[in-house]
Amino acid sequence: MLHILEAELAGQLAAGEAIDRPAAVARELIENALDAGARRITIALQAGGTNWLRVSDDGHGIAADEIGLVGTRHATSKLSSLDELTTIATHGFRGVALASIAAVSRLTLSSRTADAAAATELRLAGGTIQHHRMHAAPVGTSVTVEQLFYTMPQRRRFLHGAGTEAAAVVAVATHYALIVPQVAFCVVVDGRTMLATSGCGQVRAALAAIYGATVAGAMIDVAPGQHATPGAPQVRGLLAPPGYSRRGRDGIHLSLNRHAIAARGRLPAVIEAAYRGILAPGEHPIAVLDIAIDPADVDRLGRTMHRGIRLQAETFVAAAVFRASRAALAERRSVVLPLSPAPTAPVMVHAGATGWRPIGQYAGRFILAEAEQGLAIMDQRGADIGGRRAALLAQWRAGGPAAQPLSPALTLPLDERRLARLLAQAAALQRWGFAIAEFGPGVIVRRAPAGLTPAQVSRALSAISGADEPTTEAIALSIAEATAVEAGVALSPAECGAIVARWCASRGADESPAGPVVAWLTPARLGALIQQEALRHQPPGAASA
Repeated sequence: MLHILEAELAGQLAAGEAIDRPAAVARELIENALDAGARRITIALQAGGTNWLRVSDDGHGIAADEIGLVGTRHATSKLSSLDELTTIATHGFRGVALASIAAVSRLTLSSRTADAAAATELRLAGGTIQHHRMHAAPVGTSVTVEQLFYTMPQRRRFLHGAGTEAAAVVAVATHYALIVPQVAFCVVVDGRTMLATSGCGQVRAALAAIYGATVAGAMIDVAPGQHATPGAPQVRGLLAPPGYSRRGRDGIHLSLNRHAIAARGRLPAVIEAAYRGILAPGEHPIAVLDIAIDPADVDRLGRTMHRGIRLQAETFVAAAVFRASRAALAERRSVVLPLSPAPTAPVMVHAGATGWRPIGQYAGRFILAEAEQGLAIMDQRGADIGGRRAALLAQWRAGGPAAQPLSPALTLPLDERRLARLLAQAAALQRWGFAIAEFGPGVIVRRAPAGLTPAQVSRALSAISGADEPTTEAIALSIAEATAVEAGVALSPAECGAIVARWCASRGADESPAGPVVAWLTPARLGALIQQEALRHQPPGAASA
């Protein structure tokens, strides 16, 4: 029999749709703070945010006579009519954030406007007001959420561990810190500062605080230019050059008209497509891009940070993002000739009794070398990774690679989970030449394997921190991948020879950990191909004559 749900139950079901984990609480409260004109936002949490999470801001606050409405669904100051949906410029507007959070937690809200003599504090439990008082507090708003999902124990059971949930909160704050660099963000997890940005308004400054100064300084500017089609979306931001990649899409930060959106669906896919042939399989770029389009082309009712966006002309927008990304990358890439034509003496390397003669580079991705078996066509990055990995393992078996001090020392920001993993490997990494120690929201690196640049050290340790229990082989592979030549990089004949020599010294395995690296073109096969082409271009009837 059909019946209408009780208001309390209906409210909790609706709240469960909007709030699914502590990161969703942080996201909603951050958007409220941004809409309130905040210049500084602080997020503090304990036990992953399920037991206690607080978001404080220095925005304009909520008036004392309106604060009683915060627990009421669809109470909002940002929208008054359906017509405004096409032009609304706020981050949130539904009026469900605080009500949804309050319905599934114990919530304390304190807020004060600039013209108020004191702040107003409101406490709610399960959406019901428990306490209301005036007290001393600075201008702005502070929301404390305790015992999240205490009204929905079944939802609590589906939460991850404290470290995973805390990392998700840090990831949300990181995203907004890059999208809104004029706002200072601070995230404190269990008393430890995990993120701190200055709010100076420069995206590179925020990037430096999150990914390090080396990454920030290497980023490529993306700006509308000749690649932009008249009337097309305007794409602006920064892209990382080859060599600064991530294992997942957590490095892709997107916004639409300066509003954060999730890195899901077609848009991040076209950014990765722009890197095709530049990044190795399994690697993902770092990107901070804003897409400016007509607000009328965005379905604001369907847009949320965790569900992505709905666009009227998604293909048109995706094409603009691809063109802008590809053009920016092309401007920074080296010009690669089909073959290295420099009149230098041939470089000879040997693998056992078999002599190899590197010929040159082709298409910026392959090295051609002559051997007894025929013409070897080598994937330059795959071959370099395989050769370096074998050399590193040989050095490790002999006691470890030579080390060099880093001056100045390198700081590497990490989220809580990656930090814990890397610190757990600190002793093992000493044999590889690394000297690391905890420092702020990450580690400080004072020593590294000889020959590695700071950027390569950062990439290697970031990769190692992404594995739960990295093996010796996995660590060697991470260092090799961080130091190997990228696809698209022009190589001299000597550099081609060095890669071939390293690969031959690795006992000439036909495959690297990333897959096959060499294809063979024998004289017989080449002759057959030429004969096929000759037959294909013969005039009709010539063969029978």
